[in-house]
Amino acid sequence: MLINGAWVEAERTYDVIDPYRHEPVWRAPNSTAAELEKAISAAVAAKSTIANMPGYERAALLRRVGVLLRERVDVIAEAMAPETGKAIRDARAVRTGGISSTVSRPGAPISFPMAGSRTVASAAKVRITPSAK
Repeated sequence: MLINGAWVEAERTYDVIDPYRHEPVWRAPNSTAAELEKAISAAVAAKSTIANMPGYERAALLRRVGVLLRERVDVIAEAMAPETGKAIRDARAVRTGGISSTVSRPGAPISFPMAGSRTVASAAKVRITPSAK
């Protein structure tokens, strides 16, 4: 898990099961109350930094997030497909449909809904631990 900018090993995990094959795909963190409290505290502490950031800087940051998501759409789709039972092309369509084509244009409105954000967070991280089969 990423908490306060650092990778932290979860005390507990659970298997994410492919609903099509009924096989474990990867192990996900199952946060304890203490881990959750650390994550919430870090987020609350970061809130003032973001709140004090000028709007144009926040917009640039969000545009960069959009660019990075678009660059990683194939990796995200390949991680999302087995955990949801979707075909890769369908998982890719879900991700690209959620990222507005305007996020990388300066001055353009920022609009990219984050439906399935658990999956985005899961796929975006490099530390996905394969389950033992």
